[in-house]
Amino acid sequence: MAFASSKNGYRNGPTNIEKALYKMLGGAGYLFEEQKQFGWWTVDAYLPEYNLVFEADGTYWHSKRLEKDAQKDKNLVDFHGVTAVIRLSERDLLGYG
Repeated sequence: MAFASSKNGYRNGPTNIEKALYKMLGGAGYLFEEQKQFGWWTVDAYLPEYNLVFEADGTYWHSKRLEKDAQKDKNLVDFHGVTAVIRLSERDLLGYG
């Protein structure tokens, strides 16, 4: 599998949709870091070669925090130099679990 684990790890392990995201990225041959830390923000996957962040947004959790997610994305781009944040919904990722 084409990934590198971050030092940060998980509290309770990756969620099912995070696992689906990692399977999708790894299956496509991308090198990525899981749970990469940018300041106080932690992202689900970071592709250093492309300077891209991927977030796996669960339906329940992220439907209630759209404003905070937008603030996080803006912070990652403006202050941490990330090229873009790509958010994939639970629905987008269901076929990869």
